[in-house]
Amino acid sequence: MFCTEPHIDGRRLSHLTTESPDFAWLGHYVSDVRFRRLPSLRTTAALAGKDRDA
Repeated sequence: MFCTEPHIDGRRLSHLTTESPDFAWLGHYVSDVRFRRLPSLRTTAALAGKDRDA
């Protein structure tokens, strides 16, 4: 999704708000966190927990 909008990935919120003060980016950002970043973090945490139990 963010291949077409590379300015969204890896940018700090302060940069996004400066570049787009109308918050047009907010929906994309929240979607990215909810559907890509959080699942990745949960998978990593689950794998780390399995390693700890072994």
